[in-house]
Amino acid sequence: SVDSCDVVHGQFHFDGTLDSVRMANIFMDDEPVLPLVLESGAITVKLDDTQQVVSGSPLNDKLFGFFKKYQQLQNQQRELVHKHDQAIMNGSDMEVVNARLAREDAEINAKMDKLVTSFITENFDNVLGPYVFINTCINRYEVPMLDAWIEDIMSKATEKFKNDPQVKEYY
Repeated sequence: SVDSCDVVHGQFHFDGTLDSVRMANIFMDDEPVLPLVLESGAITVKLDDTQQVVSGSPLNDKLFGFFKKYQQLQNQQRELVHKHDQAIMNGSDMEVVNARLAREDAEINAKMDKLVTSFITENFDNVLGPYVFINTCINRYEVPMLDAWIEDIMSKATEKFKNDPQVKEYY
C-alpha cells in the first residue's frame, strides 16, 4: 500500500511528495479497480458506472488515451458477434458471412497488435511501456512464454526497459 483514505460523499483526496514516478492501482475492498500513474500534477479520477478515467498529468493522459483506443477496437470486435447473429436472422449465406467476419476480425486484431506494440515501444523509457507489456503478456498467455511478438519487442527495447524489474523477471 502506498496510501489509503476513506471515500466521503463520493470524493477523496491525496497529497504528498513523490520520489519517483510509478504505476499504482486504486483498490476498493481489496480489489484493484483502476490503474494510474503516480506523478506530479493535479490528477483527477472519475470512477462510476459509466466511466473509469484518470487524467490531469501527462502519463495518465497518455495511458487513458491508449485505453480508449483499445476499448474502441474491442467494441468493434464485439460488434462482429452482433453482425453474425443479424446475418442468421436475415437468412444470409453464412459461409460468405463467416468469411467476411473472419477478415474483419483479423483486421481488428492487427490494429490491436499495432496499437499495443507501438504504445510499448514509444514508452520504453517510462513506466507505461513496462506496465502495458507485462499486462499484455499476462492477458495473452496462461503461462509465461516467449514468442515472436515478445522477441520483437525485446529486440527493439532500450536498456532501461530491459532492466525494469518486472520485464527482466518475465523475460
